Amino acid sequence: MSENLLEKLERYGASDFYPLHMPGHKRRISLFGDPFAIDITEIDGFDDLHNAQGILLEAQRRAARLYGAEETYYLVNGSTCGILSAVSASVARGGRLLLARNSHRSCYHAAFLNDLRVTYVCPPVAEISAAGAACGLCGSIRPEDVREALRRHPDIQAVLVTSPTYDGVVSDIGAIAEAAHAAGAVLIVDEAHGAHFGMHSYFPERALAHGADIVINSLHKTLPSLTQTALLHVQGERADREKLRSYLDIYQTSSPSYILMAGMDACVRLLEEQGEELFASFVTRLEQMRDELRRKLRVLRLVDGSELSTIQENGQSQTPANSSRAGTGGTRQNLDDLKYVKKSADGKSPGGFGYAKLTEHALIYDFDRSKVLISTAAVSGEMVSAVRFGQTECFGSYAADRGAGGIAMSGSELAAILREKYHLEPEMAAADYVTAIMTVADTQEGFDRLTAALLEIDAALADGRKGVLSFSGNCADSKVDRETDQDKAESDGSGDENADMAGSAEGTRYPANEEVLTIRQALESPVAPVPLADSAGQVSAEYVYLYPPGIPLLVPGERISEELLQRLERERNAGLALRGMADESGRAIRVVMEATEMRSVS
Repeated sequence: MSENLLEKLERYGASDFYPLHMPGHKRRISLFGDPFAIDITEIDGFDDLHNAQGILLEAQRRAARLYGAEETYYLVNGSTCGILSAVSASVARGGRLLLARNSHRSCYHAAFLNDLRVTYVCPPVAEISAAGAACGLCGSIRPEDVREALRRHPDIQAVLVTSPTYDGVVSDIGAIAEAAHAAGAVLIVDEAHGAHFGMHSYFPERALAHGADIVINSLHKTLPSLTQTALLHVQGERADREKLRSYLDIYQTSSPSYILMAGMDACVRLLEEQGEELFASFVTRLEQMRDELRRKLRVLRLVDGSELSTIQENGQSQTPANSSRAGTGGTRQNLDDLKYVKKSADGKSPGGFGYAKLTEHALIYDFDRSKVLISTAAVSGEMVSAVRFGQTECFGSYAADRGAGGIAMSGSELAAILREKYHLEPEMAAADYVTAIMTVADTQEGFDRLTAALLEIDAALADGRKGVLSFSGNCADSKVDRETDQDKAESDGSGDENADMAGSAEGTRYPANEEVLTIRQALESPVAPVPLADSAGQVSAEYVYLYPPGIPLLVPGERISEELLQRLERERNAGLALRGMADESGRAIRVVMEATEMRSVS
């Protein structure tokens, strides 16, 4: 008889596998006992989430006080229902939304449901120097690109950006809010990965503190709360709160779980009562680990403020004028010299604890260091050939694709080693780095195990000790790009004049696809499958994305280009899985029939 889900979960929970991933409680902070004992429906005395007037109203007000919001709403269907509600309430049906291209797929679903016209703003790629190699991250959304898009499209009703990204990259919300509000648009911030912001000066400040109108936080991602729990915050006069409440009624279940709501309230109360102590201890452990990795890693690289020694846009190094590392391309002061520097007196330094303020020209405005990114960009083919990994075919084609001087170990390769040899489960593996999420619930043992594993792997690569890192895992099954903008090839953007994207597509990792139809038009049109390799010139009726995080390289209604097909092939060769197509093999794609006869969105 096969093992059932409950049995498998119980067996896994009893094992020594350590979670370097969400949920933020890390399976160790228990906020209540037997869940069956508190699983109820809307009985007398326990209020109704859809018409909260008693204990649930007070619980939501408690969360609002903690986050500094005027109003806060519980989300039991995750941040997704918050995104859907915020967009639906802020943009009229058929209206125009300015959307950061590196947004979660729920944002695209909101555009579909409301038949929106979408203008995209693309983040630049920050190529981070790592001992002669480069690890690319999506940079921050540039306020000047937002301003330009708003100038070109005065009918934009809302701006939606993700800050922080899955990698921890934060945008200048204050400047973006100023641009949006000057154009009469509502600013929605998907801050799902930043529920811990503002809890300690070591981390960036909340979007609410910088003028965002609607902010969505996933409690479960970075705080001790159950999966699927989130908050939606509102402030100011721009958001239509009546519409927002109406759409929350639509997108949230009519049977909200009291277990989830109790978990949210317990999380908020824990932070109210013990947050200062918990975060002080967490920051100490986190910075100690980061400091040791910065000092001792020789081949692998910790990506953080101190690692941003060279960033490039369109192949050109960028050196902000206020850098303390002028002449080396630095965008921040060296974190080794700034470990515990407090915020400036005006309180405006974006990262506060341990960060120098960036100039407006920097590609990464701020960075959340609870995300531990380990780059494999400096691993050479010689190092890999000297170490037996077992599943050599998993990275052999990748090394060949990158070339002799390129990356020889992928992020999914490193993730598989951590999983199989060290029983450490990372949050996500990209083409050339791995991400671990650390939270207040992580134990000293967890920090120590991750540090020891990375240093041992690094030493084996540096010394070329054959056989040290053998493992039996299948790289193809690794969690690749598990919820964010981590598609790792360089941009294929053609700069097509018909592509509705703010900012040059060059220097980004998002192709400037021509938009022929709205998402809704494409998804509701007659379609036919064609081989992906032969689809150039056709209009897609499907998404193509790397998931997680589910950020599309191709959106329904966009024309498929030769450049995009080449890009997708490189991603596949890099060991990354293409998702979204009905054909699970990724070899065929559905396209719109007779798309040229249909109404264009331009």
